[in-house]
Amino acid sequence: MSDFWSGAFGNAPVIQPTTGEQLPPPLNTPYDNLLGDTPGLDPSINNAGAQAVFPDLSPDPDSPDSLIAKAGKPAHFDDPPSALTANIFATWHSAYQAEYINSHKGEADGHGILTIGSGADAIHVTLSGDQTKVYILESLQKADFATMAKDDQERIAIDASAGATLTRLGMTGNKADADGQIKKTKDAIGQALVPPLTADQEALVEQTFLEEIKNVQKRVDAGGVYSLTDINSALQAIKDRYDRLAAFWKAVNAAPPAPAFNDPNQFTGVISLDGNAAINRGIDVFVNAEKQILAADNAAMQIANTGTLVGLTKHLDAPNLLAAFQLSANLKDQAINAADTEEINQINELLKTYNVIQELINQTIATFDASKNDEKRGMLGYDEHGDVGNNSGILPGTRDKVDPRKILDTHTAIETLKQPKEVDGGDDDKNKFTPPALSEAQVKAISMFEKELNTVASPIEDLLGVKRPGFDFYDNTGKTLNYFQKSTWDQFSATLSNTVQQISQENQLKFNDINTLEKERTTHFQSATNALSKAGDILASIGRNIS
Repeated sequence: MSDFWSGAFGNAPVIQPTTGEQLPPPLNTPYDNLLGDTPGLDPSINNAGAQAVFPDLSPDPDSPDSLIAKAGKPAHFDDPPSALTANIFATWHSAYQAEYINSHKGEADGHGILTIGSGADAIHVTLSGDQTKVYILESLQKADFATMAKDDQERIAIDASAGATLTRLGMTGNKADADGQIKKTKDAIGQALVPPLTADQEALVEQTFLEEIKNVQKRVDAGGVYSLTDINSALQAIKDRYDRLAAFWKAVNAAPPAPAFNDPNQFTGVISLDGNAAINRGIDVFVNAEKQILAADNAAMQIANTGTLVGLTKHLDAPNLLAAFQLSANLKDQAINAADTEEINQINELLKTYNVIQELINQTIATFDASKNDEKRGMLGYDEHGDVGNNSGILPGTRDKVDPRKILDTHTAIETLKQPKEVDGGDDDKNKFTPPALSEAQVKAISMFEKELNTVASPIEDLLGVKRPGFDFYDNTGKTLNYFQKSTWDQFSATLSNTVQQISQENQLKFNDINTLEKERTTHFQSATNALSKAGDILASIGRNIS
């Protein structure tokens, strides 16, 4: 499987290393060489500039580098935790908060969580393991846990005071719940097809969908608290894409269309009018998109775990990290949208087939004489008593021997649809007409909707759970047309329209999903631009303070 990151532009990686990055360690450490790539640059110059603009404060209240030592204590700092209110604590600078927590370590519980205030207004606070962050449990969000060290996650999750916080966020510290959902999804992959997958299809499932599930498992293994909603959402997205491809595989793995009832004009197994060319094109698009989704996901995993791109050992600095993360997210969204767009194209292909049968029904309805309520006609307006395509050997106008008042049907042959004959309009010769000759594709479209031949769903119908309408157009064994009054043909048209509307609604929902994801892609780039701009401002401030 090709790798975008190492070969998107020939053999060159996507992000080329700078001159400074190619230096040997430790000279290639980006934050020690902000002024350029000159070997031997003294990092203390930059460190001093950074300290002048963004002073490194100690969380130890007794340290000369603490905020207390530099600016004094804020009001109520000497209050005991039970007397201090949450509102006052929340207004303090985070350095004061850290120093207060360290001042009362002996009053924290066994997991290092300190209760401030009392009763319903109490809050629970703790410091990160590296003493750089203050966590107020009642204010934590999913994003806070996402950037939290695993040890901190586990320490907070097992504390009784964190129960309400985890419940509020829909999170849990029970890894078994997350593992169980992953196993359930993994087991479901590969079970959606009848007949079973081919060897090539099984290999593709292993190389894409199951690898994506492994990435979900790796992310779960790296955490200490888990959002089952987010995990299920990620797994469901993988499963939905698999189900889509599986539906298309099922279609092409099925038996091809074949003549039925010993009639070359009746077919079973018809699911498209182009010999499944569009369906096979869809499979290619879905497969290629899934490979790109996995490549982007793998790249994001490597960046998160090692800070490097695939094929490179050099750790990225913050701007390159941001660019790489945003690029991988953008590429993943782009691949998802490509597959979703192809699904819309496949829906449109199916709607074209529905339009074919709808047009034939409309042509049939147009042949009725509004003044004759009991008039019956077959497909394209062939008259039940007409002298065309007679398969029965009954002469036109022959009356029933039992009931002489009844004129026997002449049973228009199905083959007449392809070899049209003039239709007798009745006593008035001016109403005679000749229906158009149907193409092979149109005849196959009729078979798709003929109830005795409508046996296999198209992949889109299968995917959307849409049942294709089945109509009694033919006397299948007699190889002739059936005849119905106009009211029945109107009902056929209404049923077809309702199904088309159902498919079109699904089409619009998918279109809305694509628009939402496109906006997300735009947000990725805007976030990267804002972060890089902020990074530039910080570096400029540090540079101005270097003596």
